[in-house]
Amino acid sequence: MEFKFDLNSVLRPDSRGIAILAPNSQYRPSRELCFIIDELGKLSATAQGLRAIITTSTKFFGSNDNKLYFKTEGNRVLGMLKTGYRKLFYTNEIGKITELTPLCLLDFYVHESVQRSGYGKELYERMIYEENSQPNKIAIDRPSPKLLSFMRKHYGLSEFVPQNNNFTIYKRYFNGGFQESDGNRRKTPISRNREPDLSYGEPVVNNLSRERKLQEQFGAGNIFNDSTEIRRGSNYQPRAPFATEVPLRKKVTTSAASYGSYI
Repeated sequence: MEFKFDLNSVLRPDSRGIAILAPNSQYRPSRELCFIIDELGKLSATAQGLRAIITTSTKFFGSNDNKLYFKTEGNRVLGMLKTGYRKLFYTNEIGKITELTPLCLLDFYVHESVQRSGYGKELYERMIYEENSQPNKIAIDRPSPKLLSFMRKHYGLSEFVPQNNNFTIYKRYFNGGFQESDGNRRKTPISRNREPDLSYGEPVVNNLSRERKLQEQFGAGNIFNDSTEIRRGSNYQPRAPFATEVPLRKKVTTSAASYGSYI
C-alpha cells in the first residue's frame, strides 16, 4: 500500500526496509503513524475475512507487550506482522489442560500485489530473530488457510490440536528443538548468542577444535591418531554419531593417564 507522505521519516526503517514498533519505543502516536497502522489493520482484516479489525493504533499504543513489524519499499508498506504474549489454556489429545504464556503471532498481512515474492518470509524471519524464538514455539491467533500453508511449506509445521480459544499451537511446541528441511534453511540466524554446536555427529573440523583445546590443557604432543589430521582437507564428510568419539575417548584416557582421569 502506497502512502502520499514521506514513509521513511515516519517509520524510519533499516537498510532492509524493516521497521519495528513497540509501545515503549521512540515512536510516538503521530497522525501519520496511526494512519499507517489503521489502514494496514483494515486491509489485513478484509483479506482474512474477519468481522472485527485486529490491529488498530488505539489497541497497539494501549498495549504493554505488542510489537509491530513493517516491511517497506520506498513509500509503500508491503507487509505487516504483530506479536504479543498471551496467557492460554492448552488442551492436548487426552484432555489434559496446561496453562501457557507463549509468544503469539496476532496478525500477519502481505499486500496482495506482492504476495509469493518472499516478503512474508523475510518479515517472519526477522521477527523470530528479534524475539530470539523458533517457529514451533509461536502460537498463532486464528490462522488463515494461507498462513497454515505458509507454516507448512517453510517450516514443516502442520500437526496441532484444535483449541476452543482459536489459537493454533503446534505439537512441536513441546519438543526441545526445531530444524527446517534442507530446502528451507533460514538465512537469518534465530539466536544472536548461539554458540557452535560441538555435539556428537558434527563435522570433523569441530572435533579438531576440541582436540587442540585438550592438547593445550594437558600440554601433551599429538595424543590423537594421525588419521584425524589427514581428514582436515576440504573433502572431509560429516561422520555418523560416535564414529570419531569412541576412539577419541579411548585414546585420551590412555595417553593422558598421568594427568589424572579426564573422561
